[in-house]
Amino acid sequence: TKMADTIQVMDSASATATGVIKVLDALGLVCEIIQKEMGLADGRVYIYDQKINSPTDSDLFIAVGVLQSKPFGSSTSYDTSGEDMLEVQSVNVLDILSINIISRSTEALRRKSEVLLALGSTYAEQQQEANSFSIGKLPRGGQFVNLSEIDGAAIPYRFNISVNIMHFVSKVKTVPYFDNFTNPPSVTTEP
Repeated sequence: TKMADTIQVMDSASATATGVIKVLDALGLVCEIIQKEMGLADGRVYIYDQKINSPTDSDLFIAVGVLQSKPFGSSTSYDTSGEDMLEVQSVNVLDILSINIISRSTEALRRKSEVLLALGSTYAEQQQEANSFSIGKLPRGGQFVNLSEIDGAAIPYRFNISVNIMHFVSKVKTVPYFDNFTNPPSVTTEP
């Protein structure tokens, strides 16, 4: 999937500037923030769906998934200011994320707290503001849960913590005007 767009602008003096804008949903942006702030290579932070891939090397892996998703507001409105009528729909959502920090070495043990530092960084704040989502502060009583287990002769380290994010999903589509009828109505009166 496409992860970024490059935007180039030119002013009246023909000077140009180029910028890269991330094209991700809130969950993808959380993964991107963790990857960038922790200095991890591509593919080391991924979105999972109830399946944890065991690392085959000693480097750190981060798996981010959604434990619960609670919609808490929705709206539908219509924009008739242009040539076409647009239906604008949006839903506000609170997601509880499950973040798993995994390694075959002590990397997960040593670096697990860096995930929280990444989510509280200036870069994370910039991404939240630019993309209209919010990473919640740690809930009272939040903690890393040690899920490490024995795998043959190795003991892969795995720690889990839950984090909340709030975001919205929107959709805009063209719809026919309500006052446009394919067959005009006819009035029949009795003679």
